[in-house]
Order: sequence, then C-alpha cells, then structure tokens
Amino acid sequence: MVLDLLAHQAHADAAMLHAIGRHETAARDGELRGLMHHILFAHRFWIHLGQGLPFAVEKEFRAPDSLAEVEWLAGLRAPDPGRVCFPKYSPEPPRNGRTASSSPTTSASVRQRPTYWWQAAFRTCTSVPYGCPSVLPLYTYGPDGTHRRDNITGWALERSRTYYGNPRITRCRIFHYVYGILHQAGYRERFAQNLKLALPRIPFAPDFDAFAYAGEELARLHLDYEKLEPYPRRFIETPGAVLRYEVHDKMRLARDRASLAVNPTLTLAGIPHEAFDYRLGNRSAIEWVVDQYEVTEDPRSGIRSDPNRPEDPQYIVRLAGQVIRLSLETVRIVKNLPAAWS
Repeated sequence: MVLDLLAHQAHADAAMLHAIGRHETAARDGELRGLMHHILFAHRFWIHLGQGLPFAVEKEFRAPDSLAEVEWLAGLRAPDPGRVCFPKYSPEPPRNGRTASSSPTTSASVRQRPTYWWQAAFRTCTSVPYGCPSVLPLYTYGPDGTHRRDNITGWALERSRTYYGNPRITRCRIFHYVYGILHQAGYRERFAQNLKLALPRIPFAPDFDAFAYAGEELARLHLDYEKLEPYPRRFIETPGAVLRYEVHDKMRLARDRASLAVNPTLTLAGIPHEAFDYRLGNRSAIEWVVDQYEVTEDPRSGIRSDPNRPEDPQYIVRLAGQVIRLSLETVRIVKNLPAAWS
C-alpha cells in the first residue's frame, strides 16, 4: 500500500517536472528549482526507507545546477539511480580495507530467504558516482583486476536449477535470463512505476530457456553493436557540394524521422519507422546518437568536443547504420519474447 502511494507520488512529481520543463523561463528559475529539489528530497527519503535502501543525505541534498539534475532526483532521465546496468564485468570497491572479492560469503547470505529475487541473485549491487545507474555485473574483480568472482550467488543458481528441474542451468544463463525478462513488454508495463523507484523484482517465468536465449542475443547485440553490418541506407548527396562524411555541428532528423541529415552535403534516407521503437529511457537509440554525436564548444573555456575521427571519417555515418540495425534486431527479439513472464 505504501509503495503504491509512493508510486503515485512519483507520477505526480514527473508530471510537475515535465510541465516546468516545457516553459523555458520556469526551467531556468533557480528558486523554483530549489523548491522542487526540497520536495523530491523528502519523497526520495520515504522511497528509500520503504525499500530498505541506504539514503546518503550529503549526496542527495546537493543543490542542483539545472532542471536535468532535479529530474534525475525524480528518476526521469538517464542516467539515473533507478535504471540498472548489467555489464558482464565490473570492479568491486574496497570494503573496510578489503575487496569484496576477498570477503568470505556467510552462510546466511546464501540460505536466507530474500525479500527480492535480485537481492539473492547478485552478491554486489555497485554504488557508483552521482548520476550513474546501479550496476549488477556477472563477475566482479578486485581493484587490481584480479580475484574474479561470480556475482550470481549460489542461492540463485541452486534455486533456479531446483525450480526448473534443470541441473544444466549456469550462472551465465541466469544473467541472460534476467536481461531477457527486463526487456519483456508486459513486465515493463506492469511494473513501470516500480522500476523507477527501486531495483527490479525478477519472476520465475514459465519458459526459462526462451528468455535466456533472447537475453543472450540481446546482450550480444548491445555489447558488439559496432561489429554489426550497418543497415542499408540511401546516401543522398547535395548537388554541387563536395561530399563529406563528418558531422559539422549536429545531425538532424527529418520531421517524419525517415531520413537523417549528417551535414549540408549528405543525408541518410530510408530509416524504418520501427527502428524508433527501441528506446533508451525517454528517447530512441537513434535519437541518442543524434544528441550525443555533435560538435560542441564550451563558451567559457573554449574547449571543443568533436566526436569525428580524423582517421575514420565515415565512423559516425557507419555508427548510425549500425544503431539502426541494432534497434530493428532488438525490436524483433523483444516482440518474439514469450507473453507469459510470471
């Protein structure tokens, strides 16, 4: 009941911040930003208390410099602490002078019945710097890169093998199973508000193998997308202009999102509409590339950020094609996931 009320409150916070963000003057108002920060600070305290999560007052109470940071508190933008990253490998921070990998695992941590499945499935949920997502890796390492340790617990391994009656289930398969579940549309819709507030609760789906295979394929796509063959696009060159592949300032999508202007001399056409169905937070993967791969210059320092690679002028053009293929393949896999996830 309390968590449901908190979820409704989070929805109200999100609506209020979106309304503020639509008005440029309000979005720049420092006093209004400070008031919203106080409101969200109080709400996040109760969310953490209800979930049994630690609450770092010093970090949470830092005054925000922009509306984007206030939105981070509400869990509206990536990166944010409500979003979870699943890398295969991650270093472990020192704990009381020892690395987590050298700390013995107590029998209670294996035998105790968990509140959430992930609490027993993963030994370590890494706390990373302000504004970054939570990390649940497959393996953890000591600070010097040694002492590799399975982050999937023995409890999760034995529980999965017993539940599904399959002794061949491995920790890696569990990792991919979780990744597959987190892409299931019905699961994401059912727990949309909960996923903004806390780490996910992972159910035992009827078809373990289907989700594990899908998760493995999704992980391969999302890790090795720069090895993919770019999706075939039509290269439209500007008549009379010398063809260039580099981004001059910023790429621009057409209103119908069927084409992408790379620079004044080159436009990529033939982008399928379905490619925009794969989203990273509140925007598609293609839009993320457009936003991130732009040439900028800091007005105060004059430092210029240029994503182009002089040794590989077609890098960004090729990347756009690879992300289109990645998006289409992800959408295909997600659509074919089993409807029954619980």
